[in-house]
Amino acid sequence: MNELNLPNTCQLDFPDKDDLLNFKLIVCPDEGYYKNGRFVFNFKISPNYPHDPPKVKCETKVYHPNIDLDGNVCLNILR
Repeated sequence: MNELNLPNTCQLDFPDKDDLLNFKLIVCPDEGYYKNGRFVFNFKISPNYPHDPPKVKCETKVYHPNIDLDGNVCLNILR
């Protein structure tokens, strides 16, 4: 994880430091339509990855065409 070069607008959080397959990504855009927002995404990566896609859920209520009302993120690149 130390080698990741995340921008200042992104932050990783590992609730269980021993479980690297479940983590949160906090995104705070500094430009665009969502500027000054704070969006939390919960990632659950299966031990069968890359054969099973990761499950990504947005915990922040937001209107976005790729996020449903329950926060499920639907992107072809996750499959």
